[in-house]
Amino acid sequence: MSFPSSPPPPACGTLPVCVDSELVRCVLHALPRPRPDDPPDRGRRMIARALALLREAQPSSALQATLAAQAVIAQLRALQAWEIAAASETEPAQMIRAERHALTLTRGAAAVERQVRRAPAGEVTETWDYDLAELEAAWRAPPTAPALTAAGPAKPPPARVPLWKQHGRTFMHEIDDEELDELVQAKERGEPLEEPPYAPNDPALTYVPKIYPKRPYKYWGDMTMEERRERYGYRTEEEIAAARPAEEAAKAAHRARMAELAKLGGPGA
Repeated sequence: MSFPSSPPPPACGTLPVCVDSELVRCVLHALPRPRPDDPPDRGRRMIARALALLREAQPSSALQATLAAQAVIAQLRALQAWEIAAASETEPAQMIRAERHALTLTRGAAAVERQVRRAPAGEVTETWDYDLAELEAAWRAPPTAPALTAAGPAKPPPARVPLWKQHGRTFMHEIDDEELDELVQAKERGEPLEEPPYAPNDPALTYVPKIYPKRPYKYWGDMTMEERRERYGYRTEEEIAAARPAEEAAKAAHRARMAELAKLGGPGA
């Protein structure tokens, strides 16, 4: 299906003075950036449509003009979202996301338009003329970062004072759990935070942790008999034989004691 060609947009137009050039510049920067495959006149038509919508809102104060610009930007971005949704019919998930985004932008634009009508009106009647070709050139120019002022770059924020210093602590062993948690969390985040020093007689200064050699873990079935004896305390045959006379003597003494108690009628009788 072929659409009939639209007439070219007017080369110039008028806007109320409450819509100043700075606000128009913000609207231009909020519009979609030019693409290589766009028709030659797409940018000019998009700018003309945005300014026409802005003019039809009939703002008469700075507040109404700012709100009207927000509504216009939301309306144009909603159209762009509908265009993305139409081009994503083969990908249902992406199409649904684009449609939801378009509906959200449409509802947001309607809400801002209601704010425009409720905002205090002014008595602005003067207008100023704009040149569409100049605005299109400003839109096509790549946006630049704002220049630094003569004062130079912003100063870094002051260093944060840790809790232990705010509470008047002097040494590490004096801090409480809350102050220790702050130091630990700052260290985990990589944030430089001053820590209290250790007292001269603090044991932590001379503590040396014991380092035990790391041995590979073995299951019982993978161990030799010597390794089992070392880990679980198993005795050798010689150790068992050497301890047997003492064990037998202890058993005999126990039986004799039980026999004496039985004769006396005591426990175990």
